[in-house]
Amino acid sequence: MAVAAGRGAGAGRGAAAARPLSSRSGPTAAGAAALLPQPALTETELPCQSVRLDQLLPGLLTIRFLPALRGATQAATQLAFTGMLAASSSPLGCRDGACDLGGDLELRVSAVAISGLDSQGLPVSLPQAFLARGSCSVGARLVICQAWVAAQQSWSAQARW
Repeated sequence: MAVAAGRGAGAGRGAAAARPLSSRSGPTAAGAAALLPQPALTETELPCQSVRLDQLLPGLLTIRFLPALRGATQAATQLAFTGMLAASSSPLGCRDGACDLGGDLELRVSAVAISGLDSQGLPVSLPQAFLARGSCSVGARLVICQAWVAAQQSWSAQARW
């Protein structure tokens, strides 16, 4: 998979959805993402258009699940997992603004954030960020992230393309 974008950033297309789940729920289905900002949320599908890998420093990575914005009549939700690459993973190989995913990546997640975007991709609210513990796996055709925040809430996302 080749990824390209601005300074150390990459984009990959995929299909995913976001769904709030309680911390007691089992694993999410393929092609779905689960959000749990609070236990009282009901299960809802939130479409995701693409996955973006942002590497501002070697070893520090953010994986963003970007919403489908085309034709959106209300705010869409973006979900991001941030952390350090595991020792077994190499940073993205970036040169002249283009990055290559040289192999599978494992990320130790330390924060999760959600933010609302309008139909043009502009923020409609301040992002909500949470300290978290978890992991992400990035392969050639699959991204899986799962993290837990202090209140025993779980956040997970999965995309295939």
